[in-house]
Amino acid sequence: GVGAIGGGVLVALGLNFGVLEGALGAPTLSASQPLDVVVIGIDTLRADATSLYGPSLHGRDTTPNLRKLAERGVLFENAVAQAPWTMPSFGAILTGRYPHEHGGFSLSGALRESEVLLPEALLEAGYSTRGVVSHTYLGATHGFTQGYEHYDASNALGHRAITSKSVTDLAIGSLQDAGDKPLFLFTHYFDAHYEYMDQPDWSWADDYKGWLRNENDYENLIKNRQMVNAAENRWLVDLYEEEIAYVDREIGRLLDALEKRGKLDRTLIVVVADHGEEFLDHDSYGHTTTLWQEQLHVPLLVVPPGRTTPARVKGIVETRTVFGTVLDAVGLDFADAARKRSLLHKLDAEGNEVVDPQAKAFSILWLPDAQVAWGKRMRISSLREGRWKLIRHYTWEKTLLFDLESDPDEKHDLAESEPERVKAMLPLLEAWTTEQDNRGAARKVTLDKDELRKLKELGY
Repeated sequence: GVGAIGGGVLVALGLNFGVLEGALGAPTLSASQPLDVVVIGIDTLRADATSLYGPSLHGRDTTPNLRKLAERGVLFENAVAQAPWTMPSFGAILTGRYPHEHGGFSLSGALRESEVLLPEALLEAGYSTRGVVSHTYLGATHGFTQGYEHYDASNALGHRAITSKSVTDLAIGSLQDAGDKPLFLFTHYFDAHYEYMDQPDWSWADDYKGWLRNENDYENLIKNRQMVNAAENRWLVDLYEEEIAYVDREIGRLLDALEKRGKLDRTLIVVVADHGEEFLDHDSYGHTTTLWQEQLHVPLLVVPPGRTTPARVKGIVETRTVFGTVLDAVGLDFADAARKRSLLHKLDAEGNEVVDPQAKAFSILWLPDAQVAWGKRMRISSLREGRWKLIRHYTWEKTLLFDLESDPDEKHDLAESEPERVKAMLPLLEAWTTEQDNRGAARKVTLDKDELRKLKELGY
């Protein structure tokens, strides 16, 4: 909460807006004009469905506007979400803390009231803070409105709504309403989330005419997934990629508005997804079910003001570092060292990646109140370290090890053939998982009938 900031958690360093010198190749900025910050959050976007890292799953340019933005930004090739669903993942992004630390990790959960969110920190530093979101899990009930002067969740309309145009319209209005204060804007785009809606301006999914077209609600899809053939699965991915292209077009409108505002050279832009999506990669659909790569590997793009050339960072990073990155960029220090991790120093002054051989990424899934029938009441944690990924599946009582360089699709478990690797990684993962468990139970809130209906329709 805001009170925690005044208690000395946040230390303003004179708003030293020159801190970006040499960081990700950005130029020196004067202190007279504070940075604006725009964080673009995209729901349900797996990295390989974008065209940021190459053609999409079906060989398309699904995200031309993001790809153009990346031409002057730093693209992170191995960004790992801290959870495979919205509330704990965006909670981690906006607090810098793991899900069990911020408290929002159960379906009826919420961020703890004591948490300091990114907009709270910036509000106290003199920012105009504005949010435009389109998922019920990012609303006031779940603790996400802390620190905003204006927060619009009117587009949290459920699984069949198409909302990205409205989100962009409201976000553009926020740009105009900020006045003379520096601006923090968080925009959230939902439309890539299931249920995938046919977008009339794209024809990628027009050919399929089979049974699934009329029976593709989530519950029916999960129940009948063994009946889905290759052509039907391809159609679902085609719909998904149409949705992604539509979201990208609306993000392009927002970027155009930023440029017309004349402040792009003083705006830090961060683009990040909360989680990915499965399409029978491991025999299921959706998310909130596993810690496979298709649910955890997400796009992450940081565009410092004034940067004119692209760069890529191959090292492993956690998406929760967005919190520390933004505070670092605007010259605010945070007393909690664990939350100060910043991406601004992943490149040296010459533009070369600063390799961190100790880089790790932890993720967790624990849904004590999920529906058993949909396979979502799971307790799993994972550790990324170099080329290796270790998964501890507590529900199934299994430990899995994958070499993501030779097996990026995680089809060949090496736990038995690489016992020394397991022996080195498992104590780290189990110690971290135990530490998370010791943080206590999730904060619970009471959900009304309308929200319960929306969440069930969304597959929760």
